[in-house]
Amino acid sequence: MAHQRLRKFNQTQMRYYDRQRLSNDMCMVVIADRHVFVRGQTGHAIGDSSRIALGDAAAQADQAMQNVAILLADAGATLQDVVRVTVWVTDRDHRVPVLNAIGRHLKGVHATYGDVIIKGLATPELLMEVDVDAVLP
Repeated sequence: MAHQRLRKFNQTQMRYYDRQRLSNDMCMVVIADRHVFVRGQTGHAIGDSSRIALGDAAAQADQAMQNVAILLADAGATLQDVVRVTVWVTDRDHRVPVLNAIGRHLKGVHATYGDVIIKGLATPELLMEVDVDAVLP
């Protein structure tokens, strides 16, 4: 079975890539057999990259997880199907509020987690990013 690629786009379509001159073909979700890979999500709402909770890492994480839920639904999955979570934060002080926000969305899921403190993301207003993998039931 060929991989399914959902919500295809080119980076030139992304608001925050306009200064970076990138032109890569991407998608938001790949379904490979029963595995679902979700593109890293940030505090930008799907379809409205101008809206973001500036300076509020927890609010960005909450929006990112709302995005994840939408993208998983596109693939026929739910947050209950999440098996792996990788969290990126730009400051150690963001770690607890971001992980707590993500944890509220994944209450009772018991996925594997990894979290990393990094120097920065694609644009300065981004304080966190979350990558999620799921397995279809």
